Amino acid sequence: MCETDTSFTLNTVLTGNPSTTGTWYDPNGFSMLNGFNAHLNALVDFPGNYEYRVTVAPCAATVATVVVSYTNAEPPCGEDCLGVEGGPALPGTACNDNNPNTLNDQWSALCVCIGTPIGIDEPTAAAAMVLQPNPATDAITIDSPAGLVLGYDMHTVDGRLVRSTAVNAQRTIVQRDGLASGSYHITIRFADGRATRTIVFE
Repeated sequence: MCETDTSFTLNTVLTGNPSTTGTWYDPNGFSMLNGFNAHLNALVDFPGNYEYRVTVAPCAATVATVVVSYTNAEPPCGEDCLGVEGGPALPGTACNDNNPNTLNDQWSALCVCIGTPIGIDEPTAAAAMVLQPNPATDAITIDSPAGLVLGYDMHTVDGRLVRSTAVNAQRTIVQRDGLASGSYHITIRFADGRATRTIVFE
């Protein structure tokens, strides 16, 4: 249950057709209020084993055990990072921080959309690299006279990988090949590091 849940009814997790005449016991062995309808308050009750006991004389008690643990209030407990109950915007999934100087944006554990900055600690060959034409209609040529391009990865602006290609040459052509119109982040791999640029297909 969610660590902020103040009213979780234990009988909702019992299966079959349980008798309603029993009593719930907390992990310390104390009986709980409200009999069959006992509930937990995560703010005051301990996690652990809760037992529901039904006794019909002269038989021994029949016991069902429910193991209770508390989930951090951050997703996936409750709302997602956009405030949607049970929504898909969970930590580790793609988002868009609306910053053109980052790529591979993802929701953090604290629901902050964070991207990887581009253009930091680039290899020396990146300074002489030319991508043209940009914007382009069908293809963009990468010229790297100062070093071999080992390959490249292309991502949408919200971090989705759309292409990963090995090259090993000083010149390569990035074909559109059905990509939708718009901006893409292209990370070019060199022997001594990577450089990221934004390209546009019209």
